[in-house]
Amino acid sequence: MQQHGNDDAIRSYRALAERRLSDLLEQTKSTATLDDIKQVILKETDLMRPSHYFAQLFALIKTGNKSIDDRVLLSVIQDAWNNFPHLRLNGHSPAEILAHASRADVIISELPDMNGVEVDDDKIDDAVLALLLLGLHAHTRVWKDHDWAVLDRLFQNGYIADPVRKAKSVMLTDLGLAEAQRLFKRLFAR
Repeated sequence: MQQHGNDDAIRSYRALAERRLSDLLEQTKSTATLDDIKQVILKETDLMRPSHYFAQLFALIKTGNKSIDDRVLLSVIQDAWNNFPHLRLNGHSPAEILAHASRADVIISELPDMNGVEVDDDKIDDAVLALLLLGLHAHTRVWKDHDWAVLDRLFQNGYIADPVRKAKSVMLTDLGLAEAQRLFKRLFAR
């Protein structure tokens, strides 16, 4: 139920961002289209900072012959950035990723006898890294069907390649494979 409400809110914010962008493009008489803006956001990569893309979006909108207040423009671009899909987020928007992470926290807190229990992210990360071995294929690839926040922490610690890709699997690093094997034995072996 919570997820449905979040999805509706995200769709609503996305539609509002589209209307605001369309209005700005028309108001500035820009030669850019809404699809041009969406493509810049969709195809962003982690090779360049978001500020690079924001500058690119500013330039697209400001190609028109009428000026617009930069604060208004920044607000509209931020809304679009946060609510439009990004390929490196597997076609999700940052708002969707955040809503997913929030739902995981809500689910844990709603479990019987879990209210007030402080979750140890390190223990969860260890367990997930060990469990990734169950989906091991092609020598170092594993299915990435675990919580995104955990996968991101495993990536930050150098155990897996960047999980934010279209592929349904991710590659374990040499360190990750060795640590996953060690943890699997420690946590699950008899």
